[in-house]
Amino acid sequence: MLQRSQFNYFVKREDGILGYNARTGIFALLSDHIAGTLQSSDPIKSVKSEKELTNMGFLHNGDEIDQIISIFEDERHQASRVSLTILPTLACNFSCDYCFQGDHSHGQFMSPNTQEASLRYVRSLLEEEGRSTFDCTWFGGEPLLAKETVINMSRQLNALAENLGLPCPDMKIITNGTLLTPSTSKDLSEVGVSFAQISFDSLVFKGKHKRGVMDVNGDPSIILKNIIDANKYLTIRVRINVSTENLSEVPEIISYLGKYGIENIYAERVFAHENEFASNDDSGCTVGSCGDCRSEDVSRIKESSSLSRADYASFEKEHFLENISDNPVKFKDLVKKLVPKKHFCGATLGNMHVIDPAGFISRCWHSAGSPAEAMANVHKLHLSDNASDIARRWREFTPFAYPACHDCKVLPLCMGGCSHPRVFMNAAEPPCDSIKHHIQFCVDQVGSAIDLRLQNSANTSEKATGAK
Repeated sequence: MLQRSQFNYFVKREDGILGYNARTGIFALLSDHIAGTLQSSDPIKSVKSEKELTNMGFLHNGDEIDQIISIFEDERHQASRVSLTILPTLACNFSCDYCFQGDHSHGQFMSPNTQEASLRYVRSLLEEEGRSTFDCTWFGGEPLLAKETVINMSRQLNALAENLGLPCPDMKIITNGTLLTPSTSKDLSEVGVSFAQISFDSLVFKGKHKRGVMDVNGDPSIILKNIIDANKYLTIRVRINVSTENLSEVPEIISYLGKYGIENIYAERVFAHENEFASNDDSGCTVGSCGDCRSEDVSRIKESSSLSRADYASFEKEHFLENISDNPVKFKDLVKKLVPKKHFCGATLGNMHVIDPAGFISRCWHSAGSPAEAMANVHKLHLSDNASDIARRWREFTPFAYPACHDCKVLPLCMGGCSHPRVFMNAAEPPCDSIKHHIQFCVDQVGSAIDLRLQNSANTSEKATGAK
């Protein structure tokens, strides 16, 4: 039976009503008749251009959730790409009180033996049937505390790709930027690292605790100086970690970065991972294995700076989504929010392999450094990582088992959100993405600015363009 999609949204424009479907990511300029039919609650008897509207997702036959589930499951069987995250160390030269990894003061470094074993493991992955490409993210801790490991292993990953007849991997690094000197940026670029993400959480730089954009004299901080120089060698993406402590500073942070031509900026909220996702019982929770989330002091610090999802959504709307049609970078980020996902991340997709300094292999960045959440270890390759109970948890995880996700009108845009708290913490609350709080606003913003200059079809009055 022909039905209206539950993922339809509409925008009024001078040239008519624009429809957007979150399952397909398609915008279409609709005739008055069709717009009225799609917005009505009356039974659909017949509609002009039924085939086109069905192809665009505005109408459907059967269960459209089944179609989303089919895409989700089919993607899990795509074996062409391998995504690596390698942590050469869990040590860090900062002590951010909100860091999900807790205390870094005794961080481990990856030994030469573990480096070799990790490369053997990567080779075994790439030799599997159907592999055609791979990427690698250097993470930590602060990975540049182990710069030589990053450089040497990057060279060996490139050599491995050449040996197997694969393209060299796309490589990037997540760093706090304090050690990203011009010479280090050049060295990274020469071994194929092309991208760096660097975070700020304060206006003023304060020792090991606050990563500010300026020093106490108002000059660029060491991090910003390094970013300015690194732009010669790397593509830099700046992230602002937003908390209750720095909300009022963020506009100044953005403005100050803009003075130096830094516009590739996005934000993420700070939250107490273990408090926000506390389960109704502790069965199956492995997060406490390190002891950090059981510490009342650490928990209290994180909780005090945490932003609720609703508060962050309001902040994001005001500072990153409003009045951005003349800002290509921010507008592109806004459009990305309306592009349907097949999976939230590589953890549920099954192609993510996170290797920590001890050689433990996990699916998720949040699991790095936690043996209890590892699937296997690179030193024991005779034990298949896919055979472990942890691997089974990831394989069997599906966001569609949760009513809050199954019935959500933004499901195709977030695909259940971060799965880690559900896999390991029996999370009682859904990890909703901010798009849930301002989906109509985002559709209005893109729909008002999008250019639908397509030729009129002889058979339909719709003009369509995709968000993807």
